[in-house]
Amino acid sequence: MRVVAEVLFFIALWVSKAVGLLLRLLGKNATQLPGRIAIIICPTFLTRLRKPAHIIAVTGTNGKTTTANMITDALVLLRHQVTSNAFGSNLNHGVASALLRDATLFGAARRDYGVFEVDEISVGKVLGPVHADVVVVTNLFRDSIYRNAHPGYIAGFLDAGLPDDATLVLNGDDILVSGLRPSASKRVFFSVSPLPGEPPSPPNLVIDARTCPRCDAELVFDFRRYHHIGRVHCPVCGYHSPSADYLVTDASAGQLTLETYGIQSRYPLVDAGVTSIYNEVAVIAGLRELGLKSEDLARALARVHVTDNRLEVIQAGGKRIVLQAAKGTPVAASRVFADVSAGPGRKAVITFLDDAHDAADSTENITWLYDADFELLVDPSIAQVVVGGKRHLDFALRLDLAGLPAERLVSVLDPKTTADLIELSDIDTIYVLYDLFNGSTAHVIGQRLKERLA
Repeated sequence: MRVVAEVLFFIALWVSKAVGLLLRLLGKNATQLPGRIAIIICPTFLTRLRKPAHIIAVTGTNGKTTTANMITDALVLLRHQVTSNAFGSNLNHGVASALLRDATLFGAARRDYGVFEVDEISVGKVLGPVHADVVVVTNLFRDSIYRNAHPGYIAGFLDAGLPDDATLVLNGDDILVSGLRPSASKRVFFSVSPLPGEPPSPPNLVIDARTCPRCDAELVFDFRRYHHIGRVHCPVCGYHSPSADYLVTDASAGQLTLETYGIQSRYPLVDAGVTSIYNEVAVIAGLRELGLKSEDLARALARVHVTDNRLEVIQAGGKRIVLQAAKGTPVAASRVFADVSAGPGRKAVITFLDDAHDAADSTENITWLYDADFELLVDPSIAQVVVGGKRHLDFALRLDLAGLPAERLVSVLDPKTTADLIELSDIDTIYVLYDLFNGSTAHVIGQRLKERLA
């Protein structure tokens, strides 16, 4: 039986490597199919394939792609050889494809480090056979209504799938994350202190963690950054947010000041946005726990450039056109709305978000609209909001309920016509907010706005 299993493994290895090579010759990325084929031929393929000596995995609702890519970039800049699924699937097939690509014909790893982004629901399938040294969990929010809308449900998947023998690097400001896998041999927490100018209690509709996980009493937020991110305590049983092992005490003037196990150090601030600060401290904590030195990380982060393929800024006619993806989920959309509201100058907004599975069709499910903070788009600095697409009337109704005056709202079925409905006078920036599947339409709109401004 053991001989049969070994034969199946090598057949899977060689066939899937051949498929990967063929796909790359055809100009494809080969990010999923080779791994899928390998696991079909040999179900224990991931277990049998030899792995890099050091492995770090990243999971969570938001920020896992950026965090994993920053970790990979930092390791490469420090001249380490890295295997990653940066351009592929974050399911077990994608991880298998990444490992296959950098494996020898005898199944040995050719790289010293492995960095893998892992889908929350797939954590058990991936981290069972792929033994990570460090696992970073960024945050947990309600997300896609189709797969993981309930963060408590996803927390259950993570709690069951996270390994006990890995170091867990957890967001200490997220009560859903900080309570994960208490049986793990080592858990460390990262946190961001209140920063200058932050409101003590933002106006978010959704707060997914309101009750004490120990006694179910109502929690008190000592500080709430957005949604349920912040510091809490229970007035009944004394439960409270964990003390931070990696605490950001300042993020200004291009520097991030971090207190690590009581010792203060400074790193280049890659981006000043609060979500970017969380990503950076997660990167630092994960790599420090993997054994890298503070001074080496600082040197690498000074050269890391975060490429945001969901944001593009176009200058035209003395104005800015900002094309920004705003995934149709409550928290992701709300964070984008908050950025728009806080942006400088007078603004106009075009949005044609949808909740469709693909670009071809839409669904009847619009519940997420009433969890997202459309009230942020009522800000006086936003002179006009134009909504388009199959759901334009639903969005118009939601904005009306949010309190947007009728004279500042326009809705139209064809999103490509929205560019012609914007009043360009007395506007500094036009934001075009689109969903992940309709980026091509966003670029058509951006080009039309550029023509009008020219």
